Amino acid sequence: MSNGDTHVRPGEVISSSLMNQILDRLAALEDAATGPSPGPSGPIVIDGFEPASEVPVGRLLAVIGSNLPFPVAANSVTIGGFPVPVSAFLPTSTSARLEFVVPDLGVIPPEGRDLFVRVRSGPASAQQLFHFMPAIDTAPVPTISGTHPPGQPNNTPVQMGEQLVVTGANFASVPANNVITMTPLGIPGAQTYPQPGDPIVIDSGASGPGQIVFTVPDMTEITGPPRRVQLQIRNGQNPTPAVAEFFAFR
Repeated sequence: MSNGDTHVRPGEVISSSLMNQILDRLAALEDAATGPSPGPSGPIVIDGFEPASEVPVGRLLAVIGSNLPFPVAANSVTIGGFPVPVSAFLPTSTSARLEFVVPDLGVIPPEGRDLFVRVRSGPASAQQLFHFMPAIDTAPVPTISGTHPPGQPNNTPVQMGEQLVVTGANFASVPANNVITMTPLGIPGAQTYPQPGDPIVIDSGASGPGQIVFTVPDMTEITGPPRRVQLQIRNGQNPTPAVAEFFAFR
């Protein structure tokens, strides 16, 4: 037996999982001693993660900090040496919040493992340990059955700045956990919304697993009559989005 779980006595066996955690912690102490490498806008800083404590492989993870390399094509993010592909990043990522789907990390034991999340851009880098769990059964994919302004028939165009009701299934039980993005269609170079620093306003009281009500943001590419907009909603658990189209006008 260990002495208060803080010491190992002669003859006791240390599991490979515990040894890996010890090695990871030693590496973290070494990294903390050297500090983050500076970049053109100052040091890259990782303040934490969302979810805060652990995440299974294949689910969404957000790295929260400052001076994170953005756009995502400008950064290199690795987890335990495994690269996070650019295609795994959500369009809602910013220089203060990188959101992505955790890639395959090889063999993760049932109890999980602490691995370094490293963010790098040229000589600038920062890293922090985070706990990763094995992939679990896929959460249900959300579906969209209709869109309309409140009190209007399905498929009625919505004016930007007004609310849109999206009906369907398998949305996040906590409305704020839904990840909503919109892209005007048929317009070259159209941006994806929301823009950094301008989050989607979700009506939590009117939203639930079968319905989301949110305010349509100002999409500068739409200047007059209704235009088609692609809507994507992720439920915060399954990285596969529900996809639909609606019409928006100014």
